[in-house]
Amino acid sequence: MIHTVPAHKHDQRQQLASAVEAFLSEGGQVDKRPIRIGQPIPGDFNNRRAEAAIPAPRHSPPIRHIGEWRDIKKAIKGKSAACREKRAELAAEVRRLAGTVSANEIAARIGVSVKTVRKIAAERGIDLGDWRIRISATDEQLQILREYAEAGATLTDALKWIGGVHRDTAKYWCARNGIEFGRKAK
Repeated sequence: MIHTVPAHKHDQRQQLASAVEAFLSEGGQVDKRPIRIGQPIPGDFNNRRAEAAIPAPRHSPPIRHIGEWRDIKKAIKGKSAACREKRAELAAEVRRLAGTVSANEIAARIGVSVKTVRKIAAERGIDLGDWRIRISATDEQLQILREYAEAGATLTDALKWIGGVHRDTAKYWCARNGIEFGRKAK
């Protein structure tokens, strides 16, 4: 199949042909190299990368002797000790909050996961109580909720003044005590 040159490229092809003709008439030579599809062009950037033959880095270097295992174990022990120290610092706060709020709320207040709170409680012998039982609201907390509901404020505004109570817990308290916020109150 012979491909013809499009009409709009004919002028460019004529200029190129005349330039090659002038180059050859002055004694220049065209160096033809066999180029196969998929092969890098000599002198091309991709070819230089391939010639360097830099192997891809491995994710973990092979362990050559038992001393390296000891170093890894030492690093793991160091990390474990650091985590243990952090849990020891947080234990006092967990002990103070245990029994008054749920494990989820303790985790939210001190900025760790619930799993960490439970681990601290297990290590230190702290009784978190049955985490499925909801803590009942104090009279003061219910009074604040009622005042804000009557004033037409949102539950979020009321929670700013109660402090440390999860939104879902406050919703439960409101539903249980007949306090309605927002459009339901009207």
